[in-house]
Amino acid sequence: MTNVTNLPDPGVILNLDTHKRDPKDVKEPFIVILAGRKITFSDPGDIDWQDLAAIEVPADLFSVALTPEDRQHFRDQRIPGWKFNDLMKSYYTHYDFEEKIRAAKRQANF
Repeated sequence: MTNVTNLPDPGVILNLDTHKRDPKDVKEPFIVILAGRKITFSDPGDIDWQDLAAIEVPADLFSVALTPEDRQHFRDQRIPGWKFNDLMKSYYTHYDFEEKIRAAKRQANF
């Protein structure tokens, strides 16, 4: 599948208005149970780039990856550090987030 098309406007290389995500990059939702409630974490690839850019520490990703209701439920719970660490690791692994970060850094260094 190619995203480069012949467009009437010279110089256009990628048309973001018609650009589609490759189906192989779409993952099943990441869902956890916390205090009896099912919580769905968004795919980082579906989160607005401006929200991602504003993240200062990895845990802040959850503030943009949850619905407002799930975010409040999540914040209301006491979670031991070891469980939170396992949650972070599982979430990052599920969406191949660490590999995507490494790839982006490699590309930025070129």
